[in-house]
Amino acid sequence: MKHISVYKVFFVLFLVFIPWSITEANYETPYPAQEIVSDSLGFYQSNTCRYSVGEIFQANQINTRIQILPDLKSEIECFGKINGVDKAGEVIKVYVGTNSNIDFLLQSIFWLMMLSFVPKNKSFSQKYPISFAVFIMTSLLFLHLSGEDQFYLSFSDGFDVSLSIDNYLLLSLLIVIPILLNIFTDLIETRFYNLVNFFPFIFLFSGTYNSLNLNFFLIVISFIGIIAIQEGFYSKGFTLIYFVFSIIHLVNFETSDTYFDVDKLKGFINSSHNKSSLLFWTIIIYFFINGLLYTFRESKKYIDLKVIKMNFLISGCLIVIVGIASSVYNYFNYLSYYYLGLNKLGMKSFNSIEGNTWRGISPSAEAAGEYFAIVILFWIIVNKLHLHKVTMFEIILVFINLYGLYRSNNFAATISLVIITLVFLLNNSNLKRQLKISLYVVGVIALIATLNYNNDYTYDFASKTLLHQGISASIISENIQENEYGLNVAENSNFGQILLLGDSDIKLSSSLKYSLTEFNANGNIKFIPDKIAAWSIVSVPINRSEKWGIFLAKYDPSMIQAFFGYGPQQLSEYYLGHPTKYDDGLILPHSSLLDIIIFYGFFGASVLVLFLIAKSLKYRKNYLFAYSSFFILINFIKSDSILYLSSFVLGFFIFNLHDCKIKEAN
Repeated sequence: MKHISVYKVFFVLFLVFIPWSITEANYETPYPAQEIVSDSLGFYQSNTCRYSVGEIFQANQINTRIQILPDLKSEIECFGKINGVDKAGEVIKVYVGTNSNIDFLLQSIFWLMMLSFVPKNKSFSQKYPISFAVFIMTSLLFLHLSGEDQFYLSFSDGFDVSLSIDNYLLLSLLIVIPILLNIFTDLIETRFYNLVNFFPFIFLFSGTYNSLNLNFFLIVISFIGIIAIQEGFYSKGFTLIYFVFSIIHLVNFETSDTYFDVDKLKGFINSSHNKSSLLFWTIIIYFFINGLLYTFRESKKYIDLKVIKMNFLISGCLIVIVGIASSVYNYFNYLSYYYLGLNKLGMKSFNSIEGNTWRGISPSAEAAGEYFAIVILFWIIVNKLHLHKVTMFEIILVFINLYGLYRSNNFAATISLVIITLVFLLNNSNLKRQLKISLYVVGVIALIATLNYNNDYTYDFASKTLLHQGISASIISENIQENEYGLNVAENSNFGQILLLGDSDIKLSSSLKYSLTEFNANGNIKFIPDKIAAWSIVSVPINRSEKWGIFLAKYDPSMIQAFFGYGPQQLSEYYLGHPTKYDDGLILPHSSLLDIIIFYGFFGASVLVLFLIAKSLKYRKNYLFAYSSFFILINFIKSDSILYLSSFVLGFFIFNLHDCKIKEAN
């Protein structure tokens, strides 16, 4: 076994270094790679597809001015070679050739190798052969390629989904997919029951492909979901509700030519707006959720809290270390992006960005902060309830995770971690009931006093600021009359007059128009705010007024879409369907609840919220589930975490701890 592990390590190192070291050995004129500076740009621009990353590394080991970026538009023979350089200010951008087919094969093999390091457990037996599941998954990926052709045409002019013998690009993908799925099946046969214990590493190995709008874990967990249906497992209630929503989405869908730049959401969000892509994401998300449910159900008896606790700590620690290394060393930055499957390149500097946040290798500083916080909370609860001996190694890992939380500057995650931890420790202390109640009262008073002390806003301002932000984000005609102070009705927050304006004067979305109407009709009696005013007041102290105001300006659903949503992972219609001042860049709603409303409407969000509340009340005495799920709920309300597969799996993991038969540590 030790020899096998050594061979695995050598093969992983081979995968990491060899593809970037292959070069053209015979030159007409033997020009070695030069140091990349301003004077050598012309040399590299006239010698593209010639020097490998390895050669550039030898000539530029300590060159901090260069940034290494993937070039998705390069030809297959340029894979791993420098395909262009460009100067942007003081930084020189070096573009490395990549290719969709090689990316899919190379990254998949690397992640399969990572799965092979999961310790073996009891063998997982299946009643039926996997050939049907392989066929379904291969067909789904073909549907994806044809439905999101605009995404692939944006960097590959020769992209074609026609089934012909000459279409080597498509045929090679369709041949490789079944092979990789069969390898995955063989790997998890003796590791399936241990997968949940190693779920924390999904936050380290994000699994997003470099040049495909797909995620490795989306594919393999959905594949498990298909196998689960073959084995007779699926939730009847969830399947029925999901089927009804899917029919409504497909029947009411109107195709358009809009292309949504997924940016840091790559691999888990639809980039196109057509029925083929909607059908793919509808089916794949159902299989994905079914695969997660099946994995948790079958693994109940094998969940080991001690192993999960350590994997959380180790994963968080590695995220911090890799984030630091990639921010100070440009070659490591590129390799970590490629082999960890990051949604976007890690930060290229150790310095914080605006808001004093540092996201490291995570696509979102908020998601990173939530992860570090849940790692620490999980560690505290497990150690307290199960009396695990705390080692010095654990203490070191905890401090590294605390450092990651500190650098992410996620104030909400930090405060909620502190409060929930104090409540948990107080509830599980031996103090008398009266003293506990007194401490709770003092804590609540102190919290209210602190919020009031830091609140410089009047009630009138706080109750209107959300609508004001929504109006400010809307497109307003320059011909609107101004008052004696030079302010128009929009700038003056005169909501009644704004509703009287025509579409040529101000382009109000249906959601913003409804909110203005409700606010005006209910009068907003002081200290008895209506639902819109209450939402606005809540948004102010958590710094979400601007983001949620932009959401109101953009969100323009029909009646059916308002109730049932646009469909799973469909952001294009929300983002581009109604013109605003913020149509460029990626400005998200900054609330997982609002994301769910976009996908599944108010009816779908209500069903989910009621289900989670009922589940939380039913299993409230399971402290690990209760405190962890409460932390996830309050933090996801103010972040877009469900748009990232790793955070989605994290939330799913926490909400499925309620009835697990925990394997106790000795």
